[in-house]
Amino acid sequence: MSDHLKLELKPFCLNSCKKGLSFLGYRLYPDRVELSNQSKKRFAVKYKRYAAYLNSGCWDQDIYQRHILPLLAFAGHADTYNLRNKIINKIDLSM
Repeated sequence: MSDHLKLELKPFCLNSCKKGLSFLGYRLYPDRVELSNQSKKRFAVKYKRYAAYLNSGCWDQDIYQRHILPLLAFAGHADTYNLRNKIINKIDLSM
């Protein structure tokens, strides 16, 4: 693979289940799924940016909805109820 496709394999790493497994922005544990720290930060930044666009009048409700629903769906696959409420309740969406 390294000669023909120019790919390299990562070294083998065996972790304890307690540490979880990173996969596609999530941290997988035997009993739960969490967002990775990077994904938590990205969620907060994007949500604040989208709310600012809506409040400033750059976006209407339709454009805002098309951006925010996939963001909430991504976070919704993990155990993020409290995180989402914390971030959403801080932002004022008054127009």
